[in-house]
Amino acid sequence: MTTTRVFSLLIVDDDPLIHQSLNLCLPNNWKIFSAQKLEAIQYERFYHAAFVDMHLEPGKGPVGPAIIEKLIKANNQLDIVAMSGDLNRELMETCLKAGAQRFLAKPLSPEEVQLVAEKIEALWSLRNVDPNSNRHSVRWVGFSPASQQIRKRIAELRGETSPVLIEGETGCGKEVTARLLHEQESERPFIAVNLASIPDNLFESEMFGHVKGAFTGADQNKMGLTEAANGGDLFLDEVEALPLTQQAKLLRFLESGEVRRVGAKESTHVKVRVIAASNKPLDKMVANGEFREDLLYRLASQRIALTLFLAGGMRYLLPDGSDKYWLASGLVASLGGFIGDLVMTAVRRDAGMKTVGPFILGRGDLLHRVDRLIFVAPIYYYVMTAIL
Repeated sequence: MTTTRVFSLLIVDDDPLIHQSLNLCLPNNWKIFSAQKLEAIQYERFYHAAFVDMHLEPGKGPVGPAIIEKLIKANNQLDIVAMSGDLNRELMETCLKAGAQRFLAKPLSPEEVQLVAEKIEALWSLRNVDPNSNRHSVRWVGFSPASQQIRKRIAELRGETSPVLIEGETGCGKEVTARLLHEQESERPFIAVNLASIPDNLFESEMFGHVKGAFTGADQNKMGLTEAANGGDLFLDEVEALPLTQQAKLLRFLESGEVRRVGAKESTHVKVRVIAASNKPLDKMVANGEFREDLLYRLASQRIALTLFLAGGMRYLLPDGSDKYWLASGLVASLGGFIGDLVMTAVRRDAGMKTVGPFILGRGDLLHRVDRLIFVAPIYYYVMTAIL
């Protein structure tokens, strides 16, 4: 039996109709706390989100930014939406600087309010993942500021249908990010393909399919990956490996949504969201003539950058070690047993040290070290020296 999570929302507005309309727009799992006056705002209470009007006191200047600052000070994870009928650019910038994540123009659109609520729910769902809860589910491990920003960016893209480009070096979590983007939506197809593994002469057949007799060996009709992903997400890994000749074919698909199987006379239209991942900076590849600029423009409608820093020849995300415990914890959940206990003991001790060095980002890096320990010397001393 599944339970629906309840989210708490603070509405700060002097107009009672705004409170009523938001109450009608939002799903039943949102609990509303209303404040129509400054003194009615309970800053000490926990809220998941807040909708704050800029002009709470008629005839006076905007007090919304000051309210936002106080709310953020009380809860720095609060998702704040600023509201106003005054679409003054300076006011909008002030709200965002104060800590608001979004700005909605009045009169409010019910569809826009519902979309914002869905994004907020997605962000809190990503924040509250337990690394040890379900070892088979996809999750982003870590609670450092950088990890929180990635979660926030993923949640912001909930409900978006335009292509998403994920950039970062090998091992930084591009496929995990893609799957988290997908899992935010309702149940629908997710097709992943590594473009570097598809031979040049089979690209069209694999991506768009073929009909029987289209070429030697085509003894039956075959559905392409784009058709298989219809209604869902198509994840294109290592898009930088795609030859220029095939980039034009991918570009046409992104522009038209049309798929024509090899050997077929008619085209079909599919609706998919393309999530592309690249190990190399595509902007530099465009400058070098290795990647089409128009294709990059299509793929990079939305971007997520997963940045690695290199230190001592190894991969690190941050120099403060703030995610090290959680990375190891997620790995140990899959190891279990004696080795898992030893690794967690070592990591707990390391997390309690006054000075914590850089942590290993990639699960593969940590997994490789633990695998080596299991075969070489699975004792506490070696866990301490090799892992930490």
